[in-house]
Amino acid sequence: MTRTTRVAGVRYLFWRGSGLTFRWGVPSYARSEFDNRAEVQVALGTGNLTDARYRLAREVAKFDAKLQRAKRARAASGGAAVSSYVPSTVEIDEVVTGARVNEITQLRKTGHFRG
Repeated sequence: MTRTTRVAGVRYLFWRGSGLTFRWGVPSYARSEFDNRAEVQVALGTGNLTDARYRLAREVAKFDAKLQRAKRARAASGGAAVSSYVPSTVEIDEVVTGARVNEITQLRKTGHFRG
């Protein structure tokens, strides 16, 4: 099995072998839009980071459109717009990594971090 590695500074983008992949956890209320999958992974068909960023933007837009459609359908059916879903490890990792980067950035601005 090929291991995936996050691309630094780019949300939802991972190296998988020599190619780049879009990965995003699917909230439980929206899984019907994604063939009941807990996570979406789409090979971007390139190993070039510049090309991958354009393709990633397209995949994120498609994912977000499906997610919004699922939210509207749930709200229209009388269900809550947001369920008690458990975030995926990818989503948790994104939040933790983002918070850590922000913390280090602030420390560098104040001169308290030298790394």
